[in-house]
Amino acid sequence: MRITIAFFLLILVVFNACKSETETVQKDTINTEFLALENLEEEIFNYSINTNKNKLIKKGKSLLKLSQDYIALYPKDSCLERVYEMAALGAEVSGSYNDAINYLYLAQRNFPESKKAPIYLFNRARILDDILMKKKQSELAYRELIELYPNDSLSISMKKYLESDLMNKSEQELLDFFNSKN
Repeated sequence: MRITIAFFLLILVVFNACKSETETVQKDTINTEFLALENLEEEIFNYSINTNKNKLIKKGKSLLKLSQDYIALYPKDSCLERVYEMAALGAEVSGSYNDAINYLYLAQRNFPESKKAPIYLFNRARILDDILMKKKQSELAYRELIELYPNDSLSISMKKYLESDLMNKSEQELLDFFNSKN
């Protein structure tokens, strides 16, 4: 009986040691992959400053693909919010605007208490409004921002923006409006 208990305890110790070693290797892999994502994100910011559009688009596509792979491999990772951000950036830079909107949505929905959550909603609405010209959808996204985060400075600004009816003005009307304020 003592031999059985000792053997059982030995198996538990060995199993836990192996488990711990496997977790360390997996954590190192995650850290390496996450660092690669961060480096690519930094390169995108550098290219955007230098305005090399072709390289920027390629880097954006790479960041999107690597982010998607990371999300698939590590769906419970503690860095997932940042990876959603990077996926959205890569998608927007590469022109995959619907993907950008989806990753911003996922970031906000999965991390609604994050201090960046209002920014995710704002950027989603901004892409819908300014890039895709989907005014009704963007208005709904701005209203969602205002409803979910009423005290956030972005919400306050967007509430004024919606009340001012600037959203429904043409470019010329906006120019005339802003020129008249000067």
